[in-house]
Amino acid sequence: MVTEPKGETEFRRRTSRRSRIIALLVSVILLGAIGLSVVDMVGQSDREEATVRGGTAYAATTARDFGYVPAQVRTPAGDPLRLTIRNQGAHTHTFTIDSLGVDVLIPAGTTRVVTLRVQRPGTYFFYCRFHQAFGMRGHIVASG
Repeated sequence: MVTEPKGETEFRRRTSRRSRIIALLVSVILLGAIGLSVVDMVGQSDREEATVRGGTAYAATTARDFGYVPAQVRTPAGDPLRLTIRNQGAHTHTFTIDSLGVDVLIPAGTTRVVTLRVQRPGTYFFYCRFHQAFGMRGHIVASG
């Protein structure tokens, strides 16, 4: 019967101290990256209420990797909506609304202002063409 010296395990015999430290660091980095991704997708706010000044509604959203924050914009129907979209992500994104014929490219680190003509009450879905499969989508709710 073979007995191991006290305090020494098969894992310790087969892996060097350096390898164990590297494995621990990689694990911590991966968990941190996953945590940041979840926080980025959840965001700080779930909706933006447009403010109307001079017959025009104003609102803003931020494109991040991989979601819009906030993902819901509420606006009155009939007023033009000037939507400011900031890309704080590391990737190029789009702001696309098929039903309104909108498709705007937003490179990383830039801001675009889009004027939308939301004439009728309803829900208008927007998304990023590149990252929709990752959940990068939202909607504009126009009330009458």
